[in-house]
Amino acid sequence: MSVDTLLKQAEELSLEERAELLQRLESGMLDAGWEPELPITDEVKAMLDARIADADANPDAGIPWEVVKAEALKRIRK
Repeated sequence: MSVDTLLKQAEELSLEERAELLQRLESGMLDAGWEPELPITDEVKAMLDARIADADANPDAGIPWEVVKAEALKRIRK
């Protein structure tokens, strides 16, 4: 089956189904050893390191993924 055929079939899925498909494809690629090449500048790395340190220092300050996901899906469905 060609990528074009698969893409046409995927476009018929709901947004939630497409998101699940994307997540499962990426997970499978990562499980197979794929590592995305994402260039990260020193400035971005410093920002990420600071955010990680803040999250480690304040573990209860964040919003659980389930809540973030539910809010995002509400906005999509409007």
